[in-house]
Amino acid sequence: MSVQGSLLKFYFNVEEKYYNLMDFLEKIRVPVYEFFIHPLENRRIPSFPVFVLIILVLLFLISALVFKAPTQTFALTLSISGAPTAQVSVFQGVGSTTKTLNQGVLYIFNVSKGDVLVKASSAGFNENITSINVQTDAVFKINLQSLPAPINTAPLPNLSGIKIP
Repeated sequence: MSVQGSLLKFYFNVEEKYYNLMDFLEKIRVPVYEFFIHPLENRRIPSFPVFVLIILVLLFLISALVFKAPTQTFALTLSISGAPTAQVSVFQGVGSTTKTLNQGVLYIFNVSKGDVLVKASSAGFNENITSINVQTDAVFKINLQSLPAPINTAPLPNLSGIKIP
């Protein structure tokens, strides 16, 4: 038997199993003939190759979801100086991380390549907002500047009538 004959025999054997499966589905009251097979075959489109194509597309989509390419991630170390404690928020895409630092160092793992926005604040210090472009593992230093002392705007007392010796 030729290769072409063997392939045709294999195709018709698998097609027969496909129709046996469709007959079984009809027996358990799944209307595959009414909604899938007859509409296609009435238009002279064979349903078996369409079914195979649908199965292949579904397998491709499932494998794309399960075996998606890993994204490259990095570690980001933030060193905050100027304040003994600081509230630090790190934003990337739709995700964010917020931590209160007592030691001044924040380690963030699994940071994707790209822009990261870092917001650091502490009572009595100017808020620091920094945009960082992460391309590799990196260490960044952020310095919080203390706020200037408030100007005394209290009214001066009226000293008229007080004798100064």
